[in-house]
Amino acid sequence: YQIGQHHQITIGDIKAQYKRCDGDITTVKKLLEKFNSFKFNGQNGKTGKTTKYKYMLAERRFLDMLRSRYGKEDIGLYRLTPVIIEDYFQYLKNFKGQNNNTACKSLKTLRSIILFGIRLGVIVSDPYIGIVHHLDPVKRTYLTDRELHAVIVKKLGTKRLERVRDVFVFACYTRSKSTRLNSSHECQSRMRSSA
Repeated sequence: YQIGQHHQITIGDIKAQYKRCDGDITTVKKLLEKFNSFKFNGQNGKTGKTTKYKYMLAERRFLDMLRSRYGKEDIGLYRLTPVIIEDYFQYLKNFKGQNNNTACKSLKTLRSIILFGIRLGVIVSDPYIGIVHHLDPVKRTYLTDRELHAVIVKKLGTKRLERVRDVFVFACYTRSKSTRLNSSHECQSRMRSSA
């Protein structure tokens, strides 16, 4: 069925109309822009700078891959297939120098954008079907007592760096993750400011 002379109605158009989403999200670039605008300017505007950078980087790298592998600035969402997702994975590993685990995490970032498109109804079939990548096991190395002592006695130029070192040393001795320490520090700071 056609509207006018040039537009065919697709199942994506019908879903988009039913879900009342923007019908003009027809390309990958438009989906990436819509996702970033929703994630960082809309209802979820309290996302951190690091997360914002991660999604902006995913957008830039995916579009770079389209230019270098396919010679295109953008593609229609209906052309987003498992082959293109696999090409993106190989592009990250071979041209961006990412190791397997980093490339898997980059795919996961793109996956959340794709799921956003599926929820909007602008992507009809999931391009991640059949795509399975596993993380390589990571062997963690630890500082020796001598190396840790060298970190402790090192003279640093600023109070901020000394504070970072102290938190790191504390985490080494207590086996705490720095993310937990950071959130507990923020919580203590809020408690002090409200008192």
